[in-house]
Amino acid sequence: MSALLVALVISFPINGIRNELQALPPTWRMLVKIAQCEQPGKGWKGVAWKNTKNYSFYGGMGMTNLNWETFKRKGQPERMSDASIVEQLWAAHRLGRWVKKNYGNPWIAWTCYTNGSVK
Repeated sequence: MSALLVALVISFPINGIRNELQALPPTWRMLVKIAQCEQPGKGWKGVAWKNTKNYSFYGGMGMTNLNWETFKRKGQPERMSDASIVEQLWAAHRLGRWVKKNYGNPWIAWTCYTNGSVK
């Protein structure tokens, strides 16, 4: 495992477990900025990762259940809010890749991204 990945995992406690050795997606910094705007809260990096109260948008990334079902990995929880932060970020990354392929900009899937930046 690369030293950078180990440093990232140790530096950023995910779901309260410092030693959870899971790789974050390459777009995680931008996704966290979007999550801070979409679902602000008291969780890791100021995001409500377990959010279930924002209309039909759940978890830290504020994705619909349909998007979660489409972009989550097999075997993940039924609701995004029940998934780990890492899994939420990976599902958002996969959604972003699909949006980029079809619309050119991966971030336009989220309302907090306007005019080239996060609100």
